[in-house]
Amino acid sequence: MESLWRPAALLFAVWSCCCGQRVFWVSPHTGSTAGATRLTISGDGFAQERQFQLDPEDGQFGNRVTLVSDALSVPCDVERDSTHRQQILCYTRAMPEDQYVVHVSVDGVPIPDVNICNGNYKPYHCSLYTRWWRTPTIYSLSPLTGLPGTLVTIRGRIYSDVYGSNTDLSSSGLNVRFLRSYMGGMPCELLKPNSDELYNLQLDSETSNWGYMSCRTTGTYVGHHNMSYILDADYGRSFPEKNLFWVSSLSRLSMFQTFAGMLVRNAASDSCSSADFLLTSCPEVTAVSPSQGSVMGGTLLTIHGRFFDQTDEPARVLVGGRPCEVQSVADDRITCRTAGRPADDHRQVHPGGRGLKMDVWSDKRPRSLDEIWSYNQNTSGYRSQWIDTLPHVFPREDDLFASRTRGFLISPLSGNFNIYLHCDDRCDLYLSNSSRPEDKVKVAFQPRYVGDFFQLESQKSEMLFLEKGKPYYLELLQQEYYGIASLNIGLFQEESSFTAAQSDDAVDEIQDIVAEYEAFDEEQVLTFDSWSSGVAAVREVQKVSVSSGCASHLCGSTFFSLRYGNAQTGDFRAPPPASRPLCACETPDGLVFSPAGLVPVSASAEELQAALNNLWSIKPDSVTVTKQEDAQGSHYTVTFNSDRGDFAPLNFEIFGSDTNVSVSEVTKGQSNMAAFTLSWAGFPAAPVAFNATASEVQSVLEDLMKADCPVEVLTTQGTNVKYFNDFEDPEFTAAQSGTPEDHSGFCGFWSLKNADALFRETFTKESGGQYGPVSLDQHPTLCFAYKGRLRDEMGVKFSYSDSSGQTQTQTSRISTVFSSGDRWSYKCVDLQSALQTAVVGSRFLLQELLLYRDASAADYYVDVVHIGKTPTAMDENGAGQTSS
Repeated sequence: MESLWRPAALLFAVWSCCCGQRVFWVSPHTGSTAGATRLTISGDGFAQERQFQLDPEDGQFGNRVTLVSDALSVPCDVERDSTHRQQILCYTRAMPEDQYVVHVSVDGVPIPDVNICNGNYKPYHCSLYTRWWRTPTIYSLSPLTGLPGTLVTIRGRIYSDVYGSNTDLSSSGLNVRFLRSYMGGMPCELLKPNSDELYNLQLDSETSNWGYMSCRTTGTYVGHHNMSYILDADYGRSFPEKNLFWVSSLSRLSMFQTFAGMLVRNAASDSCSSADFLLTSCPEVTAVSPSQGSVMGGTLLTIHGRFFDQTDEPARVLVGGRPCEVQSVADDRITCRTAGRPADDHRQVHPGGRGLKMDVWSDKRPRSLDEIWSYNQNTSGYRSQWIDTLPHVFPREDDLFASRTRGFLISPLSGNFNIYLHCDDRCDLYLSNSSRPEDKVKVAFQPRYVGDFFQLESQKSEMLFLEKGKPYYLELLQQEYYGIASLNIGLFQEESSFTAAQSDDAVDEIQDIVAEYEAFDEEQVLTFDSWSSGVAAVREVQKVSVSSGCASHLCGSTFFSLRYGNAQTGDFRAPPPASRPLCACETPDGLVFSPAGLVPVSASAEELQAALNNLWSIKPDSVTVTKQEDAQGSHYTVTFNSDRGDFAPLNFEIFGSDTNVSVSEVTKGQSNMAAFTLSWAGFPAAPVAFNATASEVQSVLEDLMKADCPVEVLTTQGTNVKYFNDFEDPEFTAAQSGTPEDHSGFCGFWSLKNADALFRETFTKESGGQYGPVSLDQHPTLCFAYKGRLRDEMGVKFSYSDSSGQTQTQTSRISTVFSSGDRWSYKCVDLQSALQTAVVGSRFLLQELLLYRDASAADYYVDVVHIGKTPTAMDENGAGQTSS
């Protein structure tokens, strides 16, 4: 069953002028999907910073802001120093593209929806739209590794070339500036030391949002980092492209790696190990002393360098491939005690530092790549270097050369891997199952130039099991002919914790879950045993006492509310008596509201009686109210005109700090036992005789499960209403447009699914005959309920008299705004005003009203379609532009 319709959510927002919190608007309305957009929330009644707080850890204290979409609820981090009674500043977090409505809690109490932008559903003025075109980006980062203090450069959609100025516009004309940049949580400085000169901050052109930014990293931490920058205005934090991330030695995604002397190779080593998938350069170690020691071990070594004490993992030293027991670690030195070297260990190559050793011989054309093994330092054209990243791109001028690259691969995890190979022009990959070069075997090869990793089956190794932390010797042989040369390997892990949202190389697991169940109808049995009859009824009487310190001329503007069951006075629109002054609550955008339906503390007995008799939880019964006044305040005697018996005490809510309300039972009600009442989820059904028939009970229960229509829209056709259809007669509805759907109504049981026409002049009346065209001079307003996804326009076919008196027929489209989703919405549109805006003429006659699905082609539903003289609800999304 659809939840019962709440007229207050549709018609009027209930405001209290004397107290209560509310949200008027938020700014800006667009922001970054990566977060850090500074959001200003304007309203009233927010918590202010207090001088004393008994429990500083109280999570309910102060203001809490949450941004809510149809799928997510995301906190917005409040900046307390800039927050006061009428304003909250908060910074957004990363959120997918969507519309997010702001929700605020003050000292643990949520501001109700009716006090957020006038109670409108998904209001624009209280929403933030995260959009890709308001999100700065990082498209590339260079270099990928370096010492702390490395100058890095990013390219991306940066929007601005202004930093540190409150007045200058960007050369693109945008009023946006760089605020700050980070690498690994530490500032990345855009300015050169002790100057106002930027390293590099430039846009591609005055019409481009793309450009470059350079900054120098700070801090001394050695490990893996991610980079971001923040712009002001609507823009916020940058979003990095997924291809910027590498898998670190800790199996985390990172964009940049700092390094220092964490691993040391001995003098005999001519190769280094990689710390992770991202192969990085050998460490910078300035000195090792002493330079000689016993082969039996026990020598105390001191390694001099920088940044040794702030690392992802504790410092580890290898000497001759064997651990050197660390004694102490400081920022600039490590001391360790060497281990003995086994007598049978004659290896000349050991896992040690980081990076890969690359030997290059220019002007070489080997017939087979195996010839490269015969080359050495004395072979003509020789040079060598350490490379710290793969892929490696050679200088443009390098042609006709051969290379041999050696090192160690250390897997961050144990598991099954495939190794992929790609180069320009041809290459072989060898890998050992140990750290010994003599154990190497060819695992992949590329015999000719191809464009990427996946074009030849030979570029992919067999599935290999790699053990976490174990060094595997690898060797790459390569030959280049002409053009730009490159060399690269990649690892693909069979099982990974990463998802396709994090990496384009990840494949999300898909599992098909089949659930089988048996459904059983609920069965309940009511048994009446020894039912008493002829009992004299006693009517319930309760006393409501109200006192307030308001001045007499203000008591008409101080309010309280009474509740019985799930219904509360103030939930319904009720025009106040002319004798009662209204409180005008004006919001900053000029909208004026009155607290319709609330009860003033100076209310007469008739006013309180009318308010209580409006509660559906009391109907079909009623109450009678009398009033007495004394020095303690006003006392209302409420008599329940019902034979139901005992009623629960009325509950109350106060809208004034100096107002007191109390409720007491004067006479306990006693039923005459002529009937009983069933309730479901707090909603009472109509009374039923204890000996009622099965069909009578069924009828009462069906009425209980039906969403009732409010009196404002439950209208009959006549002088004021030309056309009304609630689709409750499915046989009659089937002759109209759309498919009748049971148990899906906005109110009642039925609604109309995928109705392409809300109205046609050829529609048939229930009494017979066609409606014919509708005069918009007499009935200009369309109102209806809807849910689903509709295109933001309606088709209108109409006729009118032009300036020469000739009758013209035209089809146009009215631009409007429809809310999307599975929740019912209600809309009223002034059709006559919309058409008069587009066409000069008079005597407009409506012939057709059409709806259109949006691009998703999802189902939609309509209900209670009304064409009449006046709107049944106030609606901000009325007709907009009209086009032919």
